[in-house]
Amino acid sequence: MPNYIVDGTALASIANAIRSKGGTTASLAFPNAFITAINDISTGSKIRHRNNLVTNVGEYMFHDFSGLNEVYLPNCTNVSKLAYAGCCDLTDVYLPKCLTVWSSAFQSCSALETITLSSCASIYDLAFDHCTKLQSIELPACKVVQSSAFQYCSALSKVTLGNCSSIYAYAFRGCVSLSALYLTGSSVTQLGTPTAVFYGTPLYSKIGSIFVPASLMESYLANSRWKFFSTILVGIGT
Repeated sequence: MPNYIVDGTALASIANAIRSKGGTTASLAFPNAFITAINDISTGSKIRHRNNLVTNVGEYMFHDFSGLNEVYLPNCTNVSKLAYAGCCDLTDVYLPKCLTVWSSAFQSCSALETITLSSCASIYDLAFDHCTKLQSIELPACKVVQSSAFQYCSALSKVTLGNCSSIYAYAFRGCVSLSALYLTGSSVTQLGTPTAVFYGTPLYSKIGSIFVPASLMESYLANSRWKFFSTILVGIGT
């Protein structure tokens, strides 16, 4: 099975051609142009998007683009809304410098298994909705997880949030395997309505564990919303 590396040159050429004619690329449906340009690629081929120069992935850039297997953008700081939504063959994403993942950016990427977001501070609504093969995710710099960000990620069993200040309603709704949540930040994470945030998860049924710093255990237990999970709160560290 052949592999194809998309290095961004084709996209830049298309964008520059449009700009030279006085047009705009703000909402250009790049995937359609891409599909036309590579319509001779055989079914089942794998396409890898690798580029060390890209700092932003625009709206709808690869929306519903089948065949895209890997994204490797080490210097990208922003993934716009619906950028990769519906990329049903996408399995691996490497975005170590990405600061923001916008609404529905990876929605329905049903094959997504691994994603690196070492620097990401904000995960917007529906960003990873229905990523049904994603089993775990670690977000050491994440401050905000917005509404429905990971809803219906049915294989997601472990989440680590290293610096999270807020988790919004329905963030993990329908994550039927989620039994381990690590909140390792230095302050108590603010929580949306607890029955909504984790609705349909084992945590909602008080199965599994929510790990918090031992030094904050009393604060979590005193919090009116975290108190709902008092029987599965576990203090870690010293």
